[in-house]
Amino acid sequence: MLKKAIAVTAIAGAAFFAAPVAANAAVASGYVASSNISVSGSTVPGGTFTVSFAAGSFSAGETVSFAINGAGLSLTANGTAAADGSAAYSFTLPANASGSYTITATGLTSGAIGTITVTAAAAGSGSSNGTGSGSDSDDDDNLASTGADGNTMLLAWGAGGVLLLGAGLVTVQQVVRRQRSNA
Repeated sequence: MLKKAIAVTAIAGAAFFAAPVAANAAVASGYVASSNISVSGSTVPGGTFTVSFAAGSFSAGETVSFAINGAGLSLTANGTAAADGSAAYSFTLPANASGSYTITATGLTSGAIGTITVTAAAAGSGSSNGTGSGSDSDDDDNLASTGADGNTMLLAWGAGGVLLLGAGLVTVQQVVRRQRSNA
């Protein structure tokens, strides 16, 4: 009986420690690295620019949803990833564009997400090339809030430790009872 209790406790402990690792691996693999995202064209008001995602960013041939959001502009459109997993979409800023615009591309099959922010430059500023900074899984500002933080994880790990300790105490209590009844 003791061997069974130890085996069950060991399996439960392994599952408890393995589940967060597997969950984190699945989340991390769903983001397109900022180094795979580029902007070309004119980011001036009324200008057209193209956001490109390098090969391997999405699954081959999958539908990719492109969304742009910023001051006075909210647009969603679909495109198709190439056979190598690359994708690109062109956007035209409004004539009165100002400030930052966030472009998000989501692979509808793979779930891969790539985000980049461009800033509408003034027409006479001399900056007509696309500029922006990409974001990947390390940039929490562009991720949905799940409600979990470090304190929540600490509480979960602590609760798991208490459960394992309790299981160990019950097992020891059963062994001591059996030894006393056999004596």
